[in-house]
Amino acid sequence: MRPPVQFESVVCELCGKEPTKRLLTTRDLGWRKPGVFNLMRCENCDLIITSPRPVPADMQRYYEDWYSYGTVEDVRREQATSASNRFIQSMRLKELEKTGPLERGMRVLDVGAGMGVQLRYYIDHRGIEATGIDFDPTTTQHSLVKDQADLRTGDLLDAGLPADHFD
Repeated sequence: MRPPVQFESVVCELCGKEPTKRLLTTRDLGWRKPGVFNLMRCENCDLIITSPRPVPADMQRYYEDWYSYGTVEDVRREQATSASNRFIQSMRLKELEKTGPLERGMRVLDVGAGMGVQLRYYIDHRGIEATGIDFDPTTTQHSLVKDQADLRTGDLLDAGLPADHFD
C-alpha cells in the first residue's frame, strides 16, 4: 500500500508573502483525487493560489491513471461533451466569480489547465483571453483550446510568462 499524499502550505510564488484570504475550499471534483484544497488570495499582490497543495514529489500521483477508462481521444471526447462536466464547469465559474467577475477580454492564466475544459468554458461564456499551463504534455497536446489559447507545458516558474500581464 502506498503512503498517503503529502501536502504543504505555500507562500505566494510572485511576492513570497503568505496568502491570508481564503476564497474557496473544495475537493477534486473531476478526478476525485485525495485532499481538501483552499483557493487563497495573496493580499499583497492578488495572486490566487492553492494551499495546501501536494508536495512536488507527490504531484505526479494526480496525473497517473486518469486515462484508465479509455484512450486519450475517449477522455477528450468525454471532457468536451459530458453534461456532468458542463455542470461542474458552470459551478466552478460561479465559485470563481465570487472573487470578482470574469469579463470579455480579461487575460486569464489557468495553472494546471489539463485538457483546457475550464478555459474553454470561460472562453465560450465570458470571452476571456486564455493562457494555460500543465505539467503533462499529453493534456496540452490534446487540449480542447489548442487553437484558442496560449498553451504551455511545464512548471509555472519556468514558463517565462510576462509580469503583470494577467487579470
